Amino acid sequence: MKRFTLILLFLLSGLSAGAQYFPVNEDDGAILKGIKWTMNQMIRPSTNRDTTYLWVAPPELKIQVSNTLRKNGMTMSWSFKDNYDVILDDGSTRTISVPGTTRSDMLGGFTKNIGISASYNKFGFSMSRELNKKRKWHNKKYSFSYKTGPWAFNYSYFKIKDGMNYRITIGDDPSQTYYSDKKYTSDLDWTIRYHLFDVYYTLNKRHFAQDAAFGRKTIQRKSAGSVMLAARYMQAKISFDPNEYMAYCLGDIDTYTTYQVSVGAGYSYNLVFWHLDPQPTTFRAFNSNARKGLRNITLSMTLIPLFTAFNQIHLKPRSSGIVKSVLSKPQLNWLGNLSFGINIDRFSFGTRITYDRSLFKSYHSTKKPDDFFYNIHWKGNFYNVAFSTYLIWRI
Repeated sequence: MKRFTLILLFLLSGLSAGAQYFPVNEDDGAILKGIKWTMNQMIRPSTNRDTTYLWVAPPELKIQVSNTLRKNGMTMSWSFKDNYDVILDDGSTRTISVPGTTRSDMLGGFTKNIGISASYNKFGFSMSRELNKKRKWHNKKYSFSYKTGPWAFNYSYFKIKDGMNYRITIGDDPSQTYYSDKKYTSDLDWTIRYHLFDVYYTLNKRHFAQDAAFGRKTIQRKSAGSVMLAARYMQAKISFDPNEYMAYCLGDIDTYTTYQVSVGAGYSYNLVFWHLDPQPTTFRAFNSNARKGLRNITLSMTLIPLFTAFNQIHLKPRSSGIVKSVLSKPQLNWLGNLSFGINIDRFSFGTRITYDRSLFKSYHSTKKPDDFFYNIHWKGNFYNVAFSTYLIWRI
Protein backbone atom coordinates (compact mmCIF):
# COMPACT_ATOMS: atom_id res chain seq x y z
CA MET A 1 0.00 0.00 0.00
CA LYS A 2 2.84 2.40 0.82
CA ARG A 3 4.48 1.75 -2.56
CA PHE A 4 1.21 2.42 -4.35
CA THR A 5 0.73 5.67 -2.41
CA LEU A 6 4.27 6.75 -3.29
CA ILE A 7 3.68 6.08 -6.99
CA LEU A 8 0.40 8.01 -6.88
CA LEU A 9 2.04 11.01 -5.18
CA PHE A 10 4.80 11.10 -7.76
CA LEU A 11 2.25 10.88 -10.56
CA LEU A 12 0.09 13.70 -9.23
CA SER A 13 3.04 15.92 -8.45
CA GLY A 14 4.47 15.33 -11.94
CA LEU A 15 1.20 16.18 -13.65
CA SER A 16 0.62 19.27 -11.58
CA ALA A 17 4.16 20.53 -12.07
CA GLY A 18 4.04 20.30 -15.85
CA ALA A 19 7.63 19.92 -17.03
CA GLN A 20 9.20 19.07 -13.67
CA TYR A 21 11.78 16.27 -13.73
CA PHE A 22 12.74 13.90 -10.93
CA PRO A 23 16.49 13.65 -10.26
CA VAL A 24 17.80 10.13 -9.63
CA ASN A 25 20.08 9.94 -6.58
CA GLU A 26 22.68 7.30 -5.83
CA ASP A 27 21.03 6.36 -2.53
CA ASP A 28 17.65 5.75 -4.18
CA GLY A 29 16.51 2.16 -4.14
CA ALA A 30 15.82 0.17 -7.29
CA ILE A 31 12.05 0.67 -7.03
CA LEU A 32 12.35 4.43 -6.49
CA LYS A 33 14.79 4.74 -9.39
CA GLY A 34 12.33 2.85 -11.59
CA ILE A 35 9.49 5.16 -10.56
CA LYS A 36 11.55 8.29 -11.26
CA TRP A 37 12.71 6.96 -14.63
CA THR A 38 9.11 6.17 -15.60
CA MET A 39 7.90 9.60 -14.58
CA ASN A 40 10.74 11.34 -16.44
CA GLN A 41 9.90 9.37 -19.57
CA MET A 42 6.27 10.40 -19.24
CA ILE A 43 6.99 14.14 -19.07
CA ARG A 44 10.02 14.37 -21.36
CA PRO A 45 8.94 15.79 -24.74
CA SER A 46 9.84 14.23 -28.07
CA THR A 47 12.89 15.64 -29.86
CA ASN A 48 14.17 15.96 -33.44
CA ARG A 49 10.78 16.94 -34.85
CA ASP A 50 10.41 19.40 -37.71
CA THR A 51 7.86 21.92 -36.42
CA THR A 52 7.04 22.90 -39.99
CA TYR A 53 5.32 19.51 -40.41
CA LEU A 54 4.42 18.55 -36.84
CA TRP A 55 2.81 20.29 -33.89
CA VAL A 56 3.68 18.58 -30.61
CA ALA A 57 1.54 19.26 -27.56
CA PRO A 58 3.06 19.60 -24.11
CA PRO A 59 2.71 16.53 -21.86
CA GLU A 60 -0.93 16.09 -20.91
CA LEU A 61 -3.31 13.52 -19.54
CA LYS A 62 -5.69 12.15 -22.17
CA ILE A 63 -8.91 10.23 -21.49
CA GLN A 64 -10.52 8.45 -24.45
CA VAL A 65 -13.88 6.66 -24.74
CA SER A 66 -14.48 4.48 -27.78
CA ASN A 67 -17.34 2.51 -29.27
CA THR A 68 -16.15 -0.31 -31.52
CA LEU A 69 -17.68 -2.83 -33.87
CA ARG A 70 -15.20 -5.68 -33.70
CA LYS A 71 -14.92 -9.14 -35.17
CA ASN A 72 -12.16 -11.27 -33.69
CA GLY A 73 -11.96 -14.96 -34.30
CA MET A 74 -10.62 -17.84 -36.28
CA THR A 75 -11.31 -19.97 -39.32
CA MET A 76 -9.70 -23.38 -39.58
CA SER A 77 -9.74 -26.16 -42.15
CA TRP A 78 -8.19 -29.59 -42.63
CA SER A 79 -7.62 -31.72 -45.69
CA PHE A 80 -7.00 -35.39 -44.96
CA LYS A 81 -7.20 -38.94 -46.21
CA ASP A 82 -9.20 -41.73 -44.62
CA ASN A 83 -9.18 -45.47 -45.25
CA TYR A 84 -12.42 -47.23 -46.16
CA ASP A 85 -13.15 -50.91 -46.86
CA VAL A 86 -15.13 -51.36 -50.08
CA ILE A 87 -16.85 -54.66 -50.97
CA LEU A 88 -16.25 -55.56 -54.62
CA ASP A 89 -18.62 -57.41 -56.97
CA ASP A 90 -16.87 -60.73 -56.36
CA GLY A 91 -17.41 -60.39 -52.60
CA SER A 92 -13.83 -59.49 -51.78
CA THR A 93 -12.86 -56.41 -49.76
CA ARG A 94 -10.48 -53.71 -50.84
CA THR A 95 -9.18 -50.82 -48.73
CA ILE A 96 -9.20 -47.47 -50.52
CA SER A 97 -7.91 -44.05 -49.53
CA VAL A 98 -10.65 -41.40 -49.55
CA PRO A 99 -9.95 -37.63 -49.46
CA GLY A 100 -11.82 -35.38 -47.08
CA THR A 101 -12.05 -31.75 -45.98
CA THR A 102 -13.36 -29.92 -42.94
CA ARG A 103 -13.94 -26.26 -42.17
CA SER A 104 -14.67 -24.45 -38.91
CA ASP A 105 -15.77 -20.84 -38.45
CA MET A 106 -16.56 -18.76 -35.42
CA LEU A 107 -20.31 -18.24 -35.15
CA GLY A 108 -20.25 -14.65 -33.98
CA GLY A 109 -20.42 -11.66 -36.27
CA PHE A 110 -19.48 -8.12 -35.36
CA THR A 111 -19.88 -7.29 -31.69
CA LYS A 112 -20.33 -3.91 -30.02
CA ASN A 113 -17.59 -3.05 -27.55
CA ILE A 114 -17.18 -0.13 -25.21
CA GLY A 115 -13.65 0.89 -24.32
CA ILE A 116 -11.80 3.42 -22.23
CA SER A 117 -8.17 4.40 -22.34
CA ALA A 118 -5.80 6.76 -20.59
CA SER A 119 -2.43 8.04 -21.75
CA TYR A 120 0.18 10.54 -20.71
CA ASN A 121 2.89 11.56 -23.15
CA LYS A 122 4.60 8.31 -24.22
CA PHE A 123 2.54 5.79 -22.22
CA GLY A 124 -0.97 4.49 -22.88
CA PHE A 125 -3.34 1.84 -21.54
CA SER A 126 -6.75 0.76 -22.81
CA MET A 127 -9.39 -1.87 -22.17
CA SER A 128 -12.66 -2.79 -23.87
CA ARG A 129 -15.44 -5.29 -23.33
CA GLU A 130 -18.36 -6.55 -25.33
CA LEU A 131 -21.76 -4.91 -24.79
CA ASN A 132 -24.02 -7.95 -24.79
CA LYS A 133 -25.70 -9.20 -21.62
CA LYS A 134 -26.52 -12.62 -23.00
CA ARG A 135 -22.92 -13.37 -23.90
CA LYS A 136 -21.56 -12.29 -20.51
CA TRP A 137 -18.41 -10.51 -21.63
CA HIS A 138 -17.26 -13.12 -24.12
CA ASN A 139 -15.08 -10.59 -25.93
CA LYS A 140 -12.32 -8.71 -24.11
CA LYS A 141 -9.26 -6.70 -25.07
CA TYR A 142 -6.47 -5.04 -23.09
CA SER A 143 -3.52 -3.11 -24.50
CA PHE A 144 -0.47 -1.17 -23.37
CA SER A 145 1.64 1.13 -25.55
CA TYR A 146 4.91 3.03 -25.27
CA LYS A 147 6.32 5.39 -27.90
CA THR A 148 9.72 7.05 -27.87
CA GLY A 149 11.37 8.75 -30.81
CA PRO A 150 10.94 6.65 -33.97
CA TRP A 151 10.11 3.54 -31.92
CA ALA A 152 6.62 2.39 -30.93
CA PHE A 153 5.82 -0.66 -28.79
CA ASN A 154 2.35 -2.10 -28.34
CA TYR A 155 1.09 -5.12 -26.42
CA SER A 156 -2.48 -6.41 -26.82
CA TYR A 157 -4.39 -9.28 -25.24
CA PHE A 158 -7.64 -10.64 -26.68
CA LYS A 159 -10.03 -13.20 -25.26
CA ILE A 160 -12.89 -14.53 -27.37
CA LYS A 161 -15.46 -17.22 -26.56
CA ASP A 162 -17.94 -18.41 -29.14
CA GLY A 163 -19.55 -21.43 -30.80
CA MET A 164 -18.53 -22.79 -34.18
CA ASN A 165 -20.01 -23.73 -37.54
CA TYR A 166 -18.58 -26.97 -38.96
CA ARG A 167 -18.69 -28.68 -42.32
CA ILE A 168 -17.27 -32.13 -43.08
CA THR A 169 -17.02 -33.54 -46.59
CA ILE A 170 -15.66 -37.06 -47.14
CA GLY A 171 -15.07 -38.33 -50.65
CA ASP A 172 -15.28 -36.59 -54.00
CA ASP A 173 -17.95 -38.71 -55.70
CA PRO A 174 -21.53 -38.29 -54.38
CA SER A 175 -22.55 -41.62 -56.00
CA GLN A 176 -20.25 -43.62 -53.70
CA THR A 177 -21.55 -45.11 -50.45
CA TYR A 178 -18.77 -43.58 -48.41
CA TYR A 179 -19.55 -40.02 -49.58
CA SER A 180 -20.68 -37.67 -46.83
CA ASP A 181 -21.30 -33.93 -46.67
CA LYS A 182 -22.59 -32.76 -43.28
CA LYS A 183 -22.96 -29.43 -41.52
CA TYR A 184 -22.97 -28.89 -37.78
CA THR A 185 -23.50 -25.97 -35.45
CA SER A 186 -22.18 -26.15 -31.91
CA ASP A 187 -23.09 -23.78 -29.10
CA LEU A 188 -20.21 -25.14 -27.05
CA ASP A 189 -17.68 -22.39 -26.57
CA TRP A 190 -14.30 -22.35 -28.17
CA THR A 191 -12.04 -20.10 -26.16
CA ILE A 192 -9.26 -18.20 -27.93
CA ARG A 193 -6.66 -16.25 -26.01
CA TYR A 194 -4.03 -14.50 -28.03
CA HIS A 195 -1.21 -12.12 -27.27
CA LEU A 196 0.21 -9.64 -29.78
CA PHE A 197 3.44 -7.75 -29.22
CA ASP A 198 4.21 -5.25 -32.01
CA VAL A 199 7.26 -3.08 -32.60
CA TYR A 200 7.29 -0.28 -35.19
CA TYR A 201 10.10 1.93 -36.44
CA THR A 202 9.38 5.15 -38.36
CA LEU A 203 12.13 6.13 -40.79
CA ASN A 204 10.84 9.67 -41.41
CA LYS A 205 10.42 10.63 -37.77
CA ARG A 206 11.20 14.33 -38.33
CA HIS A 207 8.26 15.00 -40.67
CA PHE A 208 5.76 12.25 -39.95
CA ALA A 209 3.82 10.91 -36.94
CA GLN A 210 1.83 7.74 -37.54
CA ASP A 211 -0.57 8.41 -34.65
CA ALA A 212 -1.40 12.01 -35.73
CA ALA A 213 -4.92 11.09 -36.88
CA PHE A 214 -5.62 9.03 -33.75
CA GLY A 215 -6.11 12.09 -31.57
CA ARG A 216 -2.81 11.74 -29.74
CA LYS A 217 -0.25 14.33 -28.70
CA THR A 218 1.33 14.97 -32.14
CA ILE A 219 -0.65 16.73 -34.87
CA GLN A 220 0.35 16.64 -38.54
CA ARG A 221 0.59 20.21 -39.91
CA LYS A 222 1.50 19.27 -43.50
CA SER A 223 0.90 16.05 -45.42
CA ALA A 224 3.77 13.56 -45.11
CA GLY A 225 4.50 9.86 -45.13
CA SER A 226 7.12 7.37 -44.05
CA VAL A 227 8.35 3.85 -44.61
CA MET A 228 7.45 1.72 -41.57
CA LEU A 229 9.42 -1.25 -40.30
CA ALA A 230 7.51 -3.72 -38.15
CA ALA A 231 8.02 -6.87 -36.11
CA ARG A 232 5.38 -8.97 -34.37
CA TYR A 233 5.21 -11.82 -31.90
CA MET A 234 1.86 -13.62 -31.74
CA GLN A 235 0.84 -16.41 -29.39
CA ALA A 236 -2.66 -17.89 -29.56
CA LYS A 237 -4.17 -20.70 -27.52
CA ILE A 238 -7.39 -22.44 -28.56
CA SER A 239 -9.27 -24.72 -26.18
CA PHE A 240 -12.65 -26.36 -26.64
CA ASP A 241 -15.08 -28.76 -24.99
CA PRO A 242 -15.20 -32.28 -26.46
CA ASN A 243 -18.04 -32.79 -28.93
CA GLU A 244 -18.96 -35.04 -31.84
CA TYR A 245 -17.19 -32.97 -34.45
CA MET A 246 -13.92 -32.53 -32.58
CA ALA A 247 -13.85 -36.16 -31.49
CA TYR A 248 -14.22 -37.23 -35.11
CA CYS A 249 -11.73 -34.78 -36.61
CA LEU A 250 -9.05 -34.33 -33.97
CA GLY A 251 -9.38 -37.35 -31.75
CA ASP A 252 -8.68 -36.45 -28.11
CA ILE A 253 -6.78 -33.19 -28.72
CA ASP A 254 -7.62 -30.79 -25.89
CA THR A 255 -5.88 -27.56 -26.89
CA TYR A 256 -3.45 -26.28 -29.43
CA THR A 257 -1.24 -23.24 -29.30
CA THR A 258 0.40 -21.31 -32.12
CA TYR A 259 3.57 -19.24 -31.93
CA GLN A 260 4.51 -16.79 -34.67
CA VAL A 261 7.35 -14.34 -35.27
CA SER A 262 6.87 -11.92 -38.18
CA VAL A 263 8.85 -9.08 -39.73
CA GLY A 264 7.85 -6.68 -42.46
CA ALA A 265 7.98 -3.23 -44.01
CA GLY A 266 5.25 -1.01 -45.37
CA TYR A 267 4.19 2.57 -45.78
CA SER A 268 2.08 5.03 -43.82
CA TYR A 269 0.82 8.41 -45.01
CA ASN A 270 -1.03 11.32 -43.38
CA LEU A 271 -3.11 13.49 -45.70
CA VAL A 272 -3.88 16.83 -44.02
CA PHE A 273 -7.04 18.57 -45.24
CA TRP A 274 -7.05 21.51 -42.81
CA HIS A 275 -4.77 22.78 -40.07
CA LEU A 276 -4.66 25.89 -37.88
CA ASP A 277 -2.16 26.25 -35.06
CA PRO A 278 -3.48 26.92 -31.57
CA GLN A 279 -3.30 30.41 -30.16
CA PRO A 280 -0.18 31.23 -28.12
CA THR A 281 -0.83 30.50 -24.47
CA THR A 282 1.04 29.48 -21.36
CA PHE A 283 0.70 25.77 -20.59
CA ARG A 284 -0.80 24.91 -17.22
CA ALA A 285 -1.41 21.35 -16.11
CA PHE A 286 -5.16 20.74 -15.66
CA ASN A 287 -7.69 23.18 -17.13
CA SER A 288 -5.10 24.11 -19.74
CA ASN A 289 -5.94 26.23 -22.77
CA ALA A 290 -2.84 25.04 -24.63
CA ARG A 291 -4.96 23.78 -27.54
CA LYS A 292 -7.30 26.75 -27.83
CA GLY A 293 -7.79 27.56 -31.50
CA LEU A 294 -6.38 24.25 -32.79
CA ARG A 295 -8.13 23.00 -35.94
CA ASN A 296 -7.02 19.89 -37.80
CA ILE A 297 -8.55 17.29 -40.12
CA THR A 298 -6.28 14.39 -41.15
CA LEU A 299 -6.69 11.09 -42.98
CA SER A 300 -4.13 8.40 -42.16
CA MET A 301 -3.43 5.25 -44.21
CA THR A 302 -1.12 2.37 -43.28
CA LEU A 303 -0.40 -0.95 -45.01
CA ILE A 304 2.35 -3.28 -43.82
CA PRO A 305 2.95 -6.79 -45.27
CA LEU A 306 4.38 -9.15 -42.64
CA PHE A 307 6.44 -12.23 -43.45
CA THR A 308 5.92 -14.88 -40.77
CA ALA A 309 9.29 -16.60 -40.62
CA PHE A 310 8.64 -18.73 -37.51
CA ASN A 311 5.25 -20.42 -37.27
CA GLN A 312 4.82 -23.34 -34.87
CA ILE A 313 1.82 -25.27 -33.50
CA HIS A 314 1.73 -27.24 -30.24
CA LEU A 315 -0.95 -29.95 -29.96
CA LYS A 316 -1.94 -31.22 -26.51
CA PRO A 317 -3.92 -34.51 -26.37
CA ARG A 318 -6.57 -34.77 -23.67
CA SER A 319 -5.56 -38.29 -22.66
CA SER A 320 -1.76 -38.21 -22.45
CA GLY A 321 -1.12 -34.50 -21.99
CA ILE A 322 2.14 -34.86 -23.95
CA VAL A 323 2.53 -31.87 -26.23
CA LYS A 324 3.50 -32.50 -29.84
CA SER A 325 5.18 -29.72 -31.79
CA VAL A 326 4.32 -29.20 -35.46
CA LEU A 327 6.21 -26.63 -37.54
CA SER A 328 4.00 -24.57 -39.86
CA LYS A 329 5.08 -23.19 -43.20
CA PRO A 330 6.09 -19.51 -43.52
CA GLN A 331 3.17 -17.26 -44.45
CA LEU A 332 2.56 -13.74 -45.75
CA ASN A 333 0.27 -11.75 -43.48
CA TRP A 334 -1.10 -8.22 -43.59
CA LEU A 335 -1.59 -5.39 -41.15
CA GLY A 336 -3.43 -2.24 -42.13
CA ASN A 337 -5.55 0.62 -40.85
CA LEU A 338 -7.40 3.64 -42.16
CA SER A 339 -8.13 6.49 -39.76
CA PHE A 340 -9.86 9.85 -40.00
CA GLY A 341 -9.43 12.36 -37.18
CA ILE A 342 -10.76 15.80 -36.31
CA ASN A 343 -9.13 17.97 -33.63
CA ILE A 344 -10.88 21.06 -32.26
CA ASP A 345 -9.31 22.68 -29.22
CA ARG A 346 -9.11 20.01 -26.53
CA PHE A 347 -11.61 17.72 -28.25
CA SER A 348 -10.76 14.99 -30.74
CA PHE A 349 -13.15 12.82 -32.68
CA GLY A 350 -12.25 10.09 -35.12
CA THR A 351 -13.06 6.85 -36.84
CA ARG A 352 -10.66 4.02 -37.53
CA ILE A 353 -10.81 0.77 -39.48
CA THR A 354 -8.18 -1.85 -38.65
CA TYR A 355 -7.46 -5.25 -40.12
CA ASP A 356 -4.80 -7.83 -39.42
CA ARG A 357 -4.48 -11.57 -39.84
CA SER A 358 -2.15 -14.37 -38.79
CA LEU A 359 -2.16 -17.49 -40.96
CA PHE A 360 -0.82 -20.91 -40.12
CA LYS A 361 -0.43 -23.98 -42.33
CA SER A 362 1.23 -27.29 -41.64
CA TYR A 363 1.45 -30.98 -42.47
CA HIS A 364 0.67 -33.39 -39.65
CA SER A 365 1.10 -37.11 -40.30
CA THR A 366 -0.67 -39.43 -37.84
CA LYS A 367 0.07 -43.12 -38.33
CA LYS A 368 -1.24 -44.71 -35.15
CA PRO A 369 -3.69 -47.60 -35.80
CA ASP A 370 -6.46 -45.95 -33.75
CA ASP A 371 -6.35 -42.60 -35.61
CA PHE A 372 -9.36 -41.78 -37.77
CA PHE A 373 -7.35 -39.81 -40.31
CA TYR A 374 -3.79 -39.67 -41.52
CA ASN A 375 -1.77 -37.20 -43.61
CA ILE A 376 -3.62 -34.17 -42.26
CA HIS A 377 -2.95 -30.73 -43.74
CA TRP A 378 -3.86 -27.83 -41.44
CA LYS A 379 -4.81 -24.33 -42.50
CA GLY A 380 -6.02 -21.59 -40.23
CA ASN A 381 -6.48 -17.87 -39.89
CA PHE A 382 -6.71 -15.64 -36.83
CA TYR A 383 -8.25 -12.33 -37.74
CA ASN A 384 -9.05 -9.00 -36.16
CA VAL A 385 -11.34 -6.56 -37.95
CA ALA A 386 -12.60 -3.47 -36.14
CA PHE A 387 -14.42 -0.23 -36.87
CA SER A 388 -14.03 2.28 -34.06
CA THR A 389 -15.37 5.70 -33.27
CA TYR A 390 -13.81 7.57 -30.40
CA LEU A 391 -14.06 10.83 -28.53
CA ILE A 392 -11.18 12.35 -26.58
CA TRP A 393 -11.25 15.00 -23.88
CA ARG A 394 -7.87 16.25 -22.77
CA ILE A 395 -7.51 17.41 -19.20
